[in-house]
Amino acid sequence: MLIDLLTTVTLPLVGIMALGYLAQRRLAFDLPTLSRLVVYVILPAALVHFLWSGDQPLAAVTVTAGVAVAQFFVLLGIGWAIGRLLRLPRGVLPVVALAAAFPNSGNYGIPLVELAFGPDFVMHQAVITSMHAILIVAVGVPLLTAGRGGYASALADVFRTPLIPAIVVGLLLKGFDVPAPAPLAVPLAVIAGALTPVALFTLGAQLATLTYAGSRLPFTAGLVMRLAVAPLLTAAALIALPVAPTLFELLVITACAPVGALLPILFAEFATGPDAEANTALASAMVAVSTALSPFVVTAALVLSRL
Repeated sequence: MLIDLLTTVTLPLVGIMALGYLAQRRLAFDLPTLSRLVVYVILPAALVHFLWSGDQPLAAVTVTAGVAVAQFFVLLGIGWAIGRLLRLPRGVLPVVALAAAFPNSGNYGIPLVELAFGPDFVMHQAVITSMHAILIVAVGVPLLTAGRGGYASALADVFRTPLIPAIVVGLLLKGFDVPAPAPLAVPLAVIAGALTPVALFTLGAQLATLTYAGSRLPFTAGLVMRLAVAPLLTAAALIALPVAPTLFELLVITACAPVGALLPILFAEFATGPDAEANTALASAMVAVSTALSPFVVTAALVLSRL
């Protein structure tokens, strides 16, 4: 079983990211362009495709949506409380709290689910990604702009990306059971198929540019919250719920996802003050290191769940 998991899940994840890492060191791609390609084109198309074409009705993924929302707020509160207990500077608290609550459920989680569980379960992860995208806009932006009067303009900037509109379109098409015409469905499926290689390649390329010289305490706290506390807490909470075994496993495994790649982008765009640049670097370092470690955490969680 371990060899099977290594060859079908871990090695593909690590291999594509390693290719991105090596290619970036050699060719120095324009990372902002790669990131925009994923955020503005591939991920929105994939969300529309997976939400629209999923075999399950929306009612079948209500538990998944509820778990994603509850998980976000519980981890956000715990991350904030841990930051206070560690006496972290107030400006750093949103970094640790959002790192705990906001996983990379899109361009890491969707490929992970497709590799580990197959395409039939990708709709569940698309719903999780949709919930996280809405929550990071509704909650993350106010945390970064609290007391500075910048929420309205920040919210407008976030809605200039097609992620939220893509979610709305996908849910409406699925909810009203609109048939998918081939001239539209086929291009969406082709672009969605590029999500796994391009997203993981981009994450690997981002690892090649990691630089962080700040305090290790908030950095370590964020990683522990994201890669250890999140999956353990999720598993403990789901034991009390009537969840099917495969869905239980999926929700726990996807809780092992690294810190959301959108987090440093949000900090770069919306955080202000003297610590804004340092907090953006901290968020970037958390994303990079948690992305490198996550495949091994995922493998361990899969082994334990399938014993």
